Amino acid sequence: MASTGAGEDGMYSNAWPSETFIPLIEAAEEADQYVVLDFQPGRNHFVDQIERYEDLLAYPHVGVALDPEWRLLPDQVHLSQIGHVEAEEVNEVVDYLAEFVIEHDLPPKMLILHQFQIQMIRDRDQVDTSRPQVAVLIHADGQGPVPSKFDTWNALHRDAPEGIAWGWKNFIDEDSPMMTPEETYDVEPVPEFVSYQ
Repeated sequence: MASTGAGEDGMYSNAWPSETFIPLIEAAEEADQYVVLDFQPGRNHFVDQIERYEDLLAYPHVGVALDPEWRLLPDQVHLSQIGHVEAEEVNEVVDYLAEFVIEHDLPPKMLILHQFQIQMIRDRDQVDTSRPQVAVLIHADGQGPVPSKFDTWNALHRDAPEGIAWGWKNFIDEDSPMMTPEETYDVEPVPEFVSYQ
């Protein structure tokens, strides 16, 4: 999780021991729910953070989300700019997850890419959606009035990678008004993943 302070490692990202999440992951498994581990890396590399949670990824119902807004360059700090990630780093995550799925004989993993500005995923057309072990989804992460959310949705669809899935986020406090579930599923194309924050 992104941090306002550099922390002992200077990476501007807090991490909790993986065992903290096991009771929640196992409760979700009993309820037949999918779990997404969301990474806000600061100055870390995404794969380096994800590797710390391999024991959680071994569960068949656990996937990954990358939050490029909170990805910093070495001289940056949070809340001074909107972060970004290069497609090359996203593809390293795709390859890592695909190989992990193969090695551990798991069902495909979901990889969610949060995005509300085009610049957040650089060279986005080069994101690899060809690995059958990984379902890559762009999560439209914009907030505010409904017309603004549709502007973001439409902008993100332009020149998107082939084979990408789509997600929509509703913000409980920041959207004005927040769209109802019925309104959300009237969006075209229909989102394959919807979250509330």
